[in-house]
Amino acid sequence: VAIGNGDYLVSEWGGRIYYVKKNGHKTLLLDTSKERVNSADITYIASEKMLLVPAMLSNKLMAYTLEDKESNL
Repeated sequence: VAIGNGDYLVSEWGGRIYYVKKNGHKTLLLDTSKERVNSADITYIASEKMLLVPAMLSNKLMAYTLEDKESNL
């Protein structure tokens, strides 16, 4: 999901979500693979800096607020 500054939030089915900078550097933000919480298609609400993560097999919707540690969010 593009977040509007050239960077992306990327999910993988196994339960990991990465922050990928436009230069290609990636940082793991969330890993729910041990809990076997698989992430479906994610959504980012820029005005709230909120990441929505549907966990299809768990029948849940999780919401996370991203912090602006490096002034890129």
